[in-house]
Amino acid sequence: MRKLPYSIDPYLVKFLVYPKKKTDKSMAELEIDLNQRCDSGPFPHSAFQERFFHDSQAIFAAADTNAFQDLNVQMAKLAVGILFGRYSVPVPDVEIEYQQGIKPSMFKSLIGRGHPEFSTKRQQDAIEFLLHLINRHTRVHPKSTVCPAESFKFRVEERLQCLSSGKVRYTHRPEYNLPVPVPLETASNMEEVRLYNEQKKAAMAAGQHISDDIVRPKITLQSCLEALVRPEEVQNFYSTAISGKTTALKITKLATTPDFLWIQLRKFTLAEDWSPVKLDVAVEIPQILDLSFMKASGQQPDEILMPDQVTAADAAAEPPFDMAIVESLIEMGFPLVACKRAATLTHDRGLEAATQWIMEHMDDPDFLAPPPSSASGTFKPDEEGVAMLQSMGFSRSQCVKALKNTDNNLFSASTVSAPSASEPTFTDGPPVYELAAFISHMGTSTSVGHYVCHIKRDGRWVIFNDEKVAVSENPPFELGYLYLYRRSSMN
Repeated sequence: MRKLPYSIDPYLVKFLVYPKKKTDKSMAELEIDLNQRCDSGPFPHSAFQERFFHDSQAIFAAADTNAFQDLNVQMAKLAVGILFGRYSVPVPDVEIEYQQGIKPSMFKSLIGRGHPEFSTKRQQDAIEFLLHLINRHTRVHPKSTVCPAESFKFRVEERLQCLSSGKVRYTHRPEYNLPVPVPLETASNMEEVRLYNEQKKAAMAAGQHISDDIVRPKITLQSCLEALVRPEEVQNFYSTAISGKTTALKITKLATTPDFLWIQLRKFTLAEDWSPVKLDVAVEIPQILDLSFMKASGQQPDEILMPDQVTAADAAAEPPFDMAIVESLIEMGFPLVACKRAATLTHDRGLEAATQWIMEHMDDPDFLAPPPSSASGTFKPDEEGVAMLQSMGFSRSQCVKALKNTDNNLFSASTVSAPSASEPTFTDGPPVYELAAFISHMGTSTSVGHYVCHIKRDGRWVIFNDEKVAVSENPPFELGYLYLYRRSSMN
């Protein structure tokens, strides 16, 4: 018998039929595992992932026949589509460079329904959409569970000091994003910018080609934040301490800091002719951000609060407003009464806020009505009653309001104020953050362009530009519009 050139394993048949145990995962399975991590994917936000991804099956099971009108269902569909990895497969057509992305048509239709901007295809503002989305979530979210948007919410403290009496007033308001000014006067390369603008103007006049190397003003995010908390004078401030108008000093700080902080650079502003423009500026963005200098300290032991009570003469007085804002609005062509109303109802937060208020309320039936008075008649709260109610855990403003509504009846006031005891809750913690994502506006003006997003994923920055998703080697941190910071202690 001729000998074979190689030997055959006598146990080969048994080996081939022996049940194999899988030791390695496929690329698709690895990608699914990666997407299911709480700190990965285009949702760098564990609260949203927990609610709309991990609880998606419960949301689908509880949905009724009108699921296409259910925001929770549409958010769960979006989260599953992005995070589950089912659609993360290679494109079979080699001629197509990028795979088709997820098209959340139902979500887009639902979230924009009834909105004058988001129901259209016009150019839209990213921060307006973000706040609109948060507002929709807070309205439809079940009361029995914590809304994921709560981890964006923080408390802003405004301290107003009457310069005539030295007395102070503290007010607080909830916010979901932190808009900061862009102080061009702090740019470190003002001379280079001036020379570039002169050369650009001369080249345009001569019809010559303009260099592609743009010289932008260079400022820092730190200078933007410092400009926000810098003391600001408020003219024509009505002080209850002197029962008249005077000048006040306003300081804005953060009473609490959220787990996730959105910072908006106010790059969209008004030119000298009141036309909307976009500031072309480069802002140095730190990867680690310490906001300790922005934390509010509340009322100090040596400070005296302005009185809450008002007199009959005060009741007839106009509410306080910033006359500079009113004059600027008048120059834009708006009626005087509407300008006063806008400045009053936006609490003198600036020309941009007042202008936006006018644009949003021009069709209101009370648009030309006088602004509501800050005074409401003579009332002096019983200080002993205030102290007793405060000992029960209520704030002073709640106590004064309750006593006023019950004519200083302490026992009725304790009943009235009870429903208000559940004030909005805020997360708080160390004010040190790490950059997690940012959104950039690609375009030269407010009316053109589109947005792209960069997200930090497993130590790398990934760019999301429509269906184009790729690792970003040199992310343009300095050209962003919205920045999302995550509390460092959560990492």
